[in-house]
Amino acid sequence: MKLLDCCDVELFFSNFFSRTLATTTATSESRPRVDDAKVETLWSSVFSKSNDATRKGEHRATEKSERRESDERERERDKNVVDERKDRTKEKTKKASDECGETRRRCAQRRRNENRVARRAQPNSAEDGRTLTESVGQEPPTANLPPFYQSFRQLHSVCP
Repeated sequence: MKLLDCCDVELFFSNFFSRTLATTTATSESRPRVDDAKVETLWSSVFSKSNDATRKGEHRATEKSERRESDERERERDKNVVDERKDRTKEKTKKASDECGETRRRCAQRRRNENRVARRAQPNSAEDGRTLTESVGQEPPTANLPPFYQSFRQLHSVCP
């Protein structure tokens, strides 16, 4: 194997670069010129695609904000519905309690009246046998009273 000396390496690289440079110039000269309108169209399509992407991004952001706003409106609506239900429930409860209170008052009054009527219908005492309504305005019979009351009645009837 032969070692390359410095001159050989320089020669190799100079030949390599000259060939590469020659092919590059040859291809660029042989290549047809690109029309400026085509280049502009190409760049505008690239930019429009990027603008479309930007618009899509903006659209997505807009959609997100719209969704967020609609969600907030929905939550507010739901909250209002719940508040309305609570208010209606409170009103119904209050109305029911008022009716119940009114019913309680009526029931209590009816019970008092019934008790009053029942007391009037009951005999005044077990020995007497007369009802309270029968005994009003009349002298109770002295025969059924205990001896002390009989003597008191007799004294009282003599000395008013």
